[in-house]
Amino acid sequence: MLDFFRFASAPAFALFALLAFASVGCSPDVPTRDAGPSTMDDDAGTASACDDGAPNGDETDIDCGGSCAPCDDEASCAEDEDCVSRHCGIRLTCVPATCRDHIQNGDESDEDCGGPTCEGCGDGQACGADEDCASMRCMEGLCVSPACDDGVLSGDESDVDCGGSCAPCGGGASCVDGSDCASTFCEGGICTEPACDDEIQNGDESDVDCGGACDPCADGAACGDPADCYSGVCTDGACAEPTCTDGVQNGGEVGVDCLGPCTAPCPAGTPCTDPGECVSGVCDTGGSCAAAACDDGVRNGDETDVDCGGPGSCPRCADGLGCTDPSDCMASECTGGTCGAGVTFVGYATWEQSCQTQTDAMQDAIMDSACASAHPGTRAATTDEVIGGTIIGLPATNTSGVWLIPKCPGCAGDANSSCLSGHARNCVNPGDAWPTSLPWTGNTNCYQTSRTALCVM
Repeated sequence: MLDFFRFASAPAFALFALLAFASVGCSPDVPTRDAGPSTMDDDAGTASACDDGAPNGDETDIDCGGSCAPCDDEASCAEDEDCVSRHCGIRLTCVPATCRDHIQNGDESDEDCGGPTCEGCGDGQACGADEDCASMRCMEGLCVSPACDDGVLSGDESDVDCGGSCAPCGGGASCVDGSDCASTFCEGGICTEPACDDEIQNGDESDVDCGGACDPCADGAACGDPADCYSGVCTDGACAEPTCTDGVQNGGEVGVDCLGPCTAPCPAGTPCTDPGECVSGVCDTGGSCAAAACDDGVRNGDETDVDCGGPGSCPRCADGLGCTDPSDCMASECTGGTCGAGVTFVGYATWEQSCQTQTDAMQDAIMDSACASAHPGTRAATTDEVIGGTIIGLPATNTSGVWLIPKCPGCAGDANSSCLSGHARNCVNPGDAWPTSLPWTGNTNCYQTSRTALCVM
C-alpha cells in the first residue's frame, strides 16, 4: 500500500488519504498550499521537500507544483499555476505553451504574441524588445505604431524610416521595388542613384534620361522648363521645335531668331562677319553687330536718311535727303519724303538686286551709289517721292526698259523668307505709270536680277 501512495499522482493520493481517515472516523491532516514546501510526509513522518524525488506535501507531481516550482509539460497539475506553461489541461496535466492558448506563457511578452516563436504584438501590448512588436517598435514596455522618424526599421519600411508608406529611400538603402527609391530604381534589393543612361525617368529628369541634370531633351519629349530642351523652348509640357519667332537662339541661329536658318538680320551684340547680317547694317571690327549710330555711314535706327533725321539725336537732314516730317529737315520742309521743296529727275542708273544677300538698307545704298556714279551729284528717288508726285521732270511712265525700284520707306513688297529683310521690294514694271499711293498698286515681287534706280537731285 505504501508503494501505491508513493507513485500515485498527488490528487489521487490526497483523495485516498481522505477516504481512509473518514472510514476510521478521524480528521485528516491534509497539508495545504499555505503550509509551504516543508510539510510532514504522511507515510514516512518526515518533512517533505521540493527536491526529495517524491510527490509529497502539496506537490502535484514529483518535486513540482503546489508551493514548489511549476511543473514542466506533461506533469500532473491541479491548476494553471502548477505549470511552467501556466496551462493545466482538462486531464490535469501541464499542456505545452502555444501561440493560441489565450494565455501569456512560454517566452511570450503578452498573451499569444511576442518572443521568438509567436507573432509580433499589436500596439498597446506588452513587449520587452522591438522584436516583440509587429510594428518593430517597443517603447516603455508597450508596442507602439511605426513612424517614419523613429529611427528603426518598422511598418512597411524597406529601410530605416524610408520606403513603403514613408518617403522614398536614397541610394544604397534597402528596397523591395522601385517605389521604395527616390531614383525609382531598385537593383538587387538596393536603391541605386539615378543615372542619365539607366533607361528610366528618375532623379530630376523631365523625360527618360534627359532634362534636369542630364542632357537636354529632343523635340517632343516631356519638359518642365525650357532648359530641359535642346531647342530651349518648352510649350505645354513638351519640347518644341526651334522656330524663327520663338524668342530663343536655337536651331543653328546666329542670334535670337536671326540668321542661320532664319532670314532676319541680327541685333546689336550678335556675332557677325558681314554688315548685311546686322539690323544696323554695321558689323564692327570686333566681329559683333553694332548698334545704330548717327555717324556710322549707314541709314539705320530711326534715321530718315544716312545719319540724319528721325526723332532721335541725329542731326537734321539737308535738302534732297529723305524725311517723314518737316522736323527731319534743316529747312523744316519735307516734300514727298524729301527735304526741300522738291527734287528734279536726272535719269536712270542700273544696278544688281539680290535680296538674299542685301538688306533694304544695303539695296538703297547700292542705288544711291549707282546714281552718283551714272549722274554725279544725284541719288536714288524714294518711294514717297515717286507716289507723291514731287519729282520735277519725271516721265509719265517708267521709260528705263527695266524694272525700277524706289528707295525705302514704304518699299516692302511680298513676304519672302529667302530675303534678308524678309520681303521682296515694290517696283515699277517697264512702261507702267508711277503708283500714286500705298499700298503699292504696281509690282510687289522684285527680289533679284538687274534693276534700275530713279536718279534725282
